[in-house]
Amino acid sequence: MEFLQTLNDIGFWDMLTFAVATIGVMSLLLVRKKRISQFSVHFTYFFGTDYANYPNVVCLEVRNLMDSPVVISRPNFRFRGGLMPGNNAHGNSATGDYEIKFREVDTKGEIQRGFSYASMMLRHRGIAFSFIPIDDGLTEEQFLAMLNHGRWWHKLGFGKGLGDLYLNVAILREDKIDVVRMKVPLLTTHRHNTSPYLGGGALPS
Repeated sequence: MEFLQTLNDIGFWDMLTFAVATIGVMSLLLVRKKRISQFSVHFTYFFGTDYANYPNVVCLEVRNLMDSPVVISRPNFRFRGGLMPGNNAHGNSATGDYEIKFREVDTKGEIQRGFSYASMMLRHRGIAFSFIPIDDGLTEEQFLAMLNHGRWWHKLGFGKGLGDLYLNVAILREDKIDVVRMKVPLLTTHRHNTSPYLGGGALPS
């Protein structure tokens, strides 16, 4: 009891309450920076693609369900958790950022052929596709083991995953434009249905 009284006298409980409240506010701010209502990022993966330069990839789809159009820009990915980039991934060795470019997905769910872009406008229900080349020699079993390592921490919100997608999202509302810097961790994913279209004017024969 004397120990508790001493803590009370020095204001320990007030300091603890302040610290807990500060951490709570900071956590809310971080979550708000990472998420936008009705705008989402979905990760999938595929091993053994039809493309020799990119045999193993993590794919991502960005979806806009808002009434307002959005412009996505300045996308990049940073690896961590033991996951390494593929041999042909385009990266900045100084910063560790790896280039991402998007292709539009049509209403049938097919990835559009032709050029890819670092910036793209998505209207209501618009979808953009991109991919991240990962370690050419990695097996699917190794990848899943890396992904599942510490997944209970992920569910509690403490896991860091295998990397982060960074993306600027400009929401083009009629009365104003909001720009949000998103950070989306690669915490969970599932296998892509088929070998995805990754580049060029037509699929390889």
